[in-house]
Amino acid sequence: MNNKIRNAIMPLALSGAFLAANVSSAFADSQGPVLAQAVPAAACQKQGRPAGPPPSMMDRMQQALNLDQKQVDEIKTIKIQARSQAKPIMRDLERNRFEFKQATTADNYDQKQIDKFTQAQGDDIGQLMSLKAKTVNMIKSVLTDDQKVKFSRMAKKFKGKNKMRIE
Repeated sequence: MNNKIRNAIMPLALSGAFLAANVSSAFADSQGPVLAQAVPAAACQKQGRPAGPPPSMMDRMQQALNLDQKQVDEIKTIKIQARSQAKPIMRDLERNRFEFKQATTADNYDQKQIDKFTQAQGDDIGQLMSLKAKTVNMIKSVLTDDQKVKFSRMAKKFKGKNKMRIE
């Protein structure tokens, strides 16, 4: 019976982990992906782009949306605030993931503990999703109507490139 319960819970836990990873990427450093590295010059020439690290999301937004300096500053402030609000939630989520893993691998299986940690992870993910929606809405409030349309197109294009990510 314990194996059946574990087999039923693991896909749920894994999907929660993938969702949390995706949500947390919304609050990643504005300098681009954490693992982004400089691409060798030969590879860049082959791809038809300049050598060096890829441009940050903020740089791409600024260029694509033709943001003025005031908009850039406001968006940076919004992103900094969102990251500071997301950090404690992410810490809590990581702690709950760890405790969930400990509970699922413990010698004494306790369904109440599993349910508690599963619920806590869901609550954390919900808070992060809500914060992401609030942040995007605040960013849109800084944009002109034309920029909002372009921003929406950029978001759809980004989601299309990242189909492996759960949203």
